[in-house]
Amino acid sequence: MLYLALACPYDLVEDEAQYWLWSQHLDWSYYSKGPGVAWAIAISTALFGDAEWAVRLPSVVAGFVAMVCAAGLTRDAAAFGGAEPRAAGRAALWAAAAFALAPVFQMTGILMTIDGPLVACWLGAAWAAWRALMHGSRGAWVALGAALAVGFLFKYTMVLAAPGVVVFALLWRARLNPHRSWRAWAAAGVLVALLGMVPVVLWNAQNQWATFRHLLGHMGIRGGDMPVATGPRTWSPWWPFQLAFSQTGMAGPGLMLGVLACVLARRALGPGASFMAWFAAPIFAFYLGVSLLAEPEGNWPIAGTTTLLTLGGWWASAAPPRGPRTGPARLSRIVWTVAVVYGLCAAPVLLRADLAASVAGRVKDWGPVAALAERLGARPGPIRTGRLIGARQMGAHAGRVLAEIDAARGDGARAFVVADHYGRASQLSYYIPGRPTVYCASSLMGGRRSQFDFWPHTDLHEPALRGRDALLLSNDKPWTLESWRAMFESVEPATESGKLDGEHKRDRVAYIGRSFLGPPGGASGEGRR
Repeated sequence: MLYLALACPYDLVEDEAQYWLWSQHLDWSYYSKGPGVAWAIAISTALFGDAEWAVRLPSVVAGFVAMVCAAGLTRDAAAFGGAEPRAAGRAALWAAAAFALAPVFQMTGILMTIDGPLVACWLGAAWAAWRALMHGSRGAWVALGAALAVGFLFKYTMVLAAPGVVVFALLWRARLNPHRSWRAWAAAGVLVALLGMVPVVLWNAQNQWATFRHLLGHMGIRGGDMPVATGPRTWSPWWPFQLAFSQTGMAGPGLMLGVLACVLARRALGPGASFMAWFAAPIFAFYLGVSLLAEPEGNWPIAGTTTLLTLGGWWASAAPPRGPRTGPARLSRIVWTVAVVYGLCAAPVLLRADLAASVAGRVKDWGPVAALAERLGARPGPIRTGRLIGARQMGAHAGRVLAEIDAARGDGARAFVVADHYGRASQLSYYIPGRPTVYCASSLMGGRRSQFDFWPHTDLHEPALRGRDALLLSNDKPWTLESWRAMFESVEPATESGKLDGEHKRDRVAYIGRSFLGPPGGASGEGRR
């Protein structure tokens, strides 16, 4: 937390700003996600204010909870497998370290996205399921249901934690040790888990099941909120491999250590190793299937890496610290060492990407390196950190442009801001001085819908907006400019460079739209309440 408050140089990224904006308008659920992330930010900012560190504080809490759950699960699994208390404690420590060293979870502990709370709930569900099945804990059934319910409020794929538990229970039924009244407690856990779905179902029932249409559209399936391509398929056979390789890069060699443990140490470690592997399997299988329909994003299945990372740490801890080691034990220590070095090297880069980019830029421009690059015909471009830094500067510049527009017009009709993307609209909502209402025109310009399309106060069909000038943020494509011109009497560049300060995307420009005419067609906004 001290790092976030005193040393973190990063502005809110697009998704963080979007979730903060949701937290300013609390609801049962939202267009693309459940309400968990908005509720968490709302609690934090109500206590500590709207500073970036307060927005991100829930991610720190989630990271701590995740490490505790990883350690608890591994300690209990190692003890069940016959490990002495000291060895079980060592396994717990190494498992927590394996999780904390993974670069992706270093980052989820910094940025407030849905992934940090999701993995905390995922590991919490894993620990609770293990204790319910193998240690006879009755309360663990309710804890499992609560973890599933809370995780679902952050990300719907939390439901994929359940199939792995079922498969493990069927395969290891002879070794299970549930309480004699487990059926009643399991039923209570199921009831608690179902409660987590209620807010999402209620909101969607009121909004034409918009979230489900969004998810279908994201995968390019008919019935979604985006048109299905009718031409040749754009699917690439590389996508499944891209998904697999991205996990290794994001989670680090620790993930490979966990995979090796599934193959080489499953019998030695006992049912705990099988449990951790089966708990991870459904989410990987699901997103592997999705990669056959749509281009995958690396963060989709990262919750599944958590139990594999803890398994890898456990296996490495079991290798004899002294004396001769067998082939698998030696291999585990080698991969573990690489994972530790990988994680420690990633940490300073992730914590201060701005300084890392500055150092790398100087190295790139250093005489011998530059000469070698020229000899090899390489032309390395500038190292950019714009996704993490620049939004504050952009918001300040936007505020100045708005003030200039109002001063030049002089009739009291305040200019407003419209962006063609929800992320940029959300960042400007946070960083423009005074935090005026910012509008998003994505769905009006042929793009995807967003939460902006469901709020009355961000409805561009509002008659009071007619005749007012606006600052417009979009790409520089000719058809986008034509879309703006259809909504305003005239459109002109907002600055001499055509961009706002801090803008890192090459195709992003800023315009001034004079005298708003209204959205194309003038139809009322579909899906608004």
